[in-house]
Amino acid sequence: MDAVFNVTPDNFQSEVVEKSTTMPVVLLFWAEQVPPSVAQKQLAETVLAQYQGKVLLGLCDVAQDQSLAQHLQVRGLPALRVVHQGKIVEQLDGPADEDSLRNLLDALTQSPADVIKAQLEQIIAAGEFDTAVELLQQAINEEPANQAFRIELEMYLCARVTWRTRGLCLRRFQKRQKNESARKIGWNLWKRLRAWKPWMPCPRY
Repeated sequence: MDAVFNVTPDNFQSEVVEKSTTMPVVLLFWAEQVPPSVAQKQLAETVLAQYQGKVLLGLCDVAQDQSLAQHLQVRGLPALRVVHQGKIVEQLDGPADEDSLRNLLDALTQSPADVIKAQLEQIIAAGEFDTAVELLQQAINEEPANQAFRIELEMYLCARVTWRTRGLCLRRFQKRQKNESARKIGWNLWKRLRAWKPWMPCPRY
């Protein structure tokens, strides 16, 4: 199966609709006479080459035939239409940069586990372990047979305990430092007062 192919009205059913039942098909509408669409075609071919086996790229040359563009309501070039399970599930009109293309392709090709993992990385980076645990518990309820989610949950539960223990130790250390500073200040003050009034008792902490 070719990852990149030309699409015409004659092969649209076999090359796009039928193939979209196994993986998403990205349709790029372009024309040699429209330089931005030529640049979009080159970028799309380069980026999609890194997603081989996960997504297909169909090229629609509007200069050769405009019927598909009209049928799919393409108003300008370049334009992207994503077909999955025989239906259009996403579209981009106008030039799209590399980040936009990658975001689109990631959303099409990532598994539910990959999506949750990406969300967890952002949540953990913010130190929100409770939110991470809630997200994993929700994922387990939706996919009870997914052992990867259960393993991740155990890891984050341990991490949450470690994080809270670390915070408790840090607060105790800060309190101890504060007490040490107060003790030093009090001791120095007592020594100065002791020189003035010898009967001054030693401070206790």
